[in-house]
Amino acid sequence: MVIAIAVIAVIVIAVLFTRSVTVPITDLTRNLLRAVKEGDYSVRVNVRSSDEIGQSAQAVNTLMEATQTAVEEIKKVMESLAKGDFSQRIDAELRGDLLDIKEATNTSLENVERIEQNKKETEEKSKLIAEENARVRQALDNVSTNTMIADADHKIIYLNRASLNMMEESCDDFSEMIPGFDAANILGQSVDLFHQRPEKQREILSQLTDTHYTEFEVGSLIMGLTATQSSTKKAKGWVRSWSGRIAPQKWGSREKSIRLLNPPVRAISPNGCQSRAKKASS
Repeated sequence: MVIAIAVIAVIVIAVLFTRSVTVPITDLTRNLLRAVKEGDYSVRVNVRSSDEIGQSAQAVNTLMEATQTAVEEIKKVMESLAKGDFSQRIDAELRGDLLDIKEATNTSLENVERIEQNKKETEEKSKLIAEENARVRQALDNVSTNTMIADADHKIIYLNRASLNMMEESCDDFSEMIPGFDAANILGQSVDLFHQRPEKQREILSQLTDTHYTEFEVGSLIMGLTATQSSTKKAKGWVRSWSGRIAPQKWGSREKSIRLLNPPVRAISPNGCQSRAKKASS
């Protein structure tokens, strides 16, 4: 009888001991699996003792808490980033790999914020330059001086109204020097078409430090061309001003000479020299 009671007592003690070991381990395993499968780092393990199993449970809770904090911080930063706010940072105290993620994320955000700031400043400067260029262009469009601008490749990029009107008025004379001349199609062409020796003009312009003036015959006209660098440090192009007068042997056309020297400022005609000539002959 005594032996039976002793056996039963041993069995009960063994069962209780086994449960005290297996239940915490089962609870620990279940919560870890939940965190892995569902990505839920808010789960915690119940710490029932201070022995090795209890210490393991506490360690798991600490890991879960650190991971949850890191995930929430990263989520907060990413949500702000999606809204265009680059000022948020991960501020939580992290260690190990989580600290590396924190530092990498914050460094990336700082770089993006700096790039965006530089972009904003560049856009503001570009806007100011565009507004200034628009004012300058408006002024050039309405001055009576015949003005042409060419870029560093000697390509014509701008003609003001007075210059275009002058070329339309003198289309017959320009056609004698440039077959098929059409004032409406001057933009985008090279200024070389106005020179018999363009390589000589390019050599002069490449060494230009001040203003260069030259004259040449265009049909019944003697055209004066003044060229000036558009930049004082490095030539990025040239501004050319035209003036015209009747050649001595053609002084009978005094009215035409007056129009060239004092051209009317009017709206740019959509038709070039050739189109106007065809209309006149029809």
